[in-house]
Amino acid sequence: MNKIRVIDQDVLNELITVTSNNIRSLLKSANDLLEMNIKQNQDILFDHPFVSAGLFTYAIEEYGKLIYLKSLKPINKKVELDYFGKFTDHNTKFRLAFEHLPKEAMYDIQFFDSTLFDTEKSKATKDTRFNIFYSDLTNGGKIRTLPQVNAGILKKAILKFSKIVNSEKS
Repeated sequence: MNKIRVIDQDVLNELITVTSNNIRSLLKSANDLLEMNIKQNQDILFDHPFVSAGLFTYAIEEYGKLIYLKSLKPINKKVELDYFGKFTDHNTKFRLAFEHLPKEAMYDIQFFDSTLFDTEKSKATKDTRFNIFYSDLTNGGKIRTLPQVNAGILKKAILKFSKIVNSEKS
């Protein structure tokens, strides 16, 4: 299977716009859900807003994709997209986002409780990030617990990241 896909510059530009809009939508949804959790279910969800954190996580990954897309240089109105090596590779996209975003605009050890959320160099591993949305077992056969999230730090990170994304040109 060929890893490289050649796309038109117009498709690249549209993909950049769609990806930017997706990031904004994910951030808005994460913020709205967090606000609802804080106001309506404070006792239950304030210390455990994992769905908002999951949406935020996907926004960070999409931001890495956006950085990759913006790095592509068209030649003769065509661009070579490393589809499997970069465009769809979770680790590449997170690495790019981590390299470009300030610490306060993304999650790290201060955001997720590292005793419950597997972290590596203060960044959650890919498998653990995805565990937010599905149940799983640990290697020891126990049910994997959902990550504990600090809602206040999450709120600040969402607002900071939203400000960055909204200030950028698509």
